[in-house]
Formats: sequence, structure tokens, C-alpha cells
Amino acid sequence: MLSLGGWWYGDGGPVAHGACRHRDDCPHRPELPDGQQHIDRYLVDLPGDTLLVGLHCHV
Repeated sequence: MLSLGGWWYGDGGPVAHGACRHRDDCPHRPELPDGQQHIDRYLVDLPGDTLLVGLHCHV
């Protein structure tokens, strides 16, 4: 999931901020605590007209 604030969350792995090159150099704090329950709650709380898009990326 890509949050509105630019954070990548997915598959239980470490989160990454979209504006930073590498996690180790990122000065930002993640929007959500670790755990799928926080991601689920974030998605449920989005406005009703939010468009959700599923992507499967390999880098």
C-alpha cells in the first residue's frame, strides 16, 4: 500500500518513504505503526470516494 503521505507498506516488510533514496538515510517517521491491523484501519478510514488500486511490483 502507498499511503497518502508517500509511505510504502506491504507484505509485512519494512516500510519505505517515497521521497527518500534509502531507508537508512530517511529522516522521516512512518505514518502507521507496524502491523497489518494498522494498514487495514487506515484503509477503512479513507474517504468513501477514495480509489484503491492494487499493484504487484518487482524491482
